[in-house]
Amino acid sequence: MRPGCSGRRHARAARRSRDRPPDRGNLSLLTSLLATPYAPEPATGRIAFLEDVGEAPYRVDRMLTQLRQAGWFDGVAGIVLGTWTGCGDLDAVFADRLVPLGVPILAGVPVGHGPRQLTIRLGAPVLLDAGALVLHPGVPDARGWRSGLPGAFAGETP
Repeated sequence: MRPGCSGRRHARAARRSRDRPPDRGNLSLLTSLLATPYAPEPATGRIAFLEDVGEAPYRVDRMLTQLRQAGWFDGVAGIVLGTWTGCGDLDAVFADRLVPLGVPILAGVPVGHGPRQLTIRLGAPVLLDAGALVLHPGVPDARGWRSGLPGAFAGETP
């Protein structure tokens, strides 16, 4: 089993770890479903996974603001930021909109749109360790290491 996928911790983000299932994905699709019968439940108690393609920073800022105002991030356990192909430099947007939530944030995870990507199975248990810059599949054992539950990342075998 691979040890996990790595990324970078967002500046000033919390360095805690969270053991929760990831939830959601494409930011523009998620935002477009708000206030419809198909609106997703808030990310309460889960790790929010977000990515997008071809969205300008001001649009990403607007969508994150809309999700915050709608209460979608209320009680979120952590945030994983996948690829943002063709979206420009989003560091300031993430710092302004996500860091104030006070949860672990892992950015640069190769999931979403792009030439190099992994697939995360939404709902599978993972550990977000922003301090170690890793998203681990599975569940914690007595030592705190990941074990069992293959399939959090596509192509994994036990």
